[in-house]
Amino acid sequence: MPRRVKIAIILAGLLGTFVFAVPFGVIYGDFIVGFGTVNWTLLFLGCVVATIPLHEGMHGLFFRLYGGKAKFGAKLWTPLGPVFWATSEKMFPRRQFQMISLAPQLLTLLLSSFIVLGGFPPIMQMVLIIVAVGNLLGGAFDIYLAVLLRRYPSSSMVRDIKDGLEVCYQ
Repeated sequence: MPRRVKIAIILAGLLGTFVFAVPFGVIYGDFIVGFGTVNWTLLFLGCVVATIPLHEGMHGLFFRLYGGKAKFGAKLWTPLGPVFWATSEKMFPRRQFQMISLAPQLLTLLLSSFIVLGGFPPIMQMVLIIVAVGNLLGGAFDIYLAVLLRRYPSSSMVRDIKDGLEVCYQ
């Protein structure tokens, strides 16, 4: 992955965090202050830890739906921070692989719907928002891959490898 793409993903994550934090602080400011710094930090970290298996599990579910067998892994020390992945040795048609790549964003849409439609208490709304935004920001590279694959013919076959993609096309 080119360095400019890595920088763009990091900047998008920071911008997304800022865009998320401002309205969140305005809407829930008094609740957050009353909730306490330690409780807030533990809640946030708990949501982040819960989001990772949900996100990768969605990839794994779609690998399985399309006939592949998912393998999961993690690398805790990278220049971008910890990296988690789900991969499969099977080659998938381009469109199926794009669906696999974007699958975790179904979770973001579902949680966002719960936030808008549900009359949940503030603590539950906070959990839903943190998980939805974390999942969206954590999927920035997945979204990038789905868009990048549009450059290849629709007949292309794609395999997810630990350090990138293998694309076969004619």
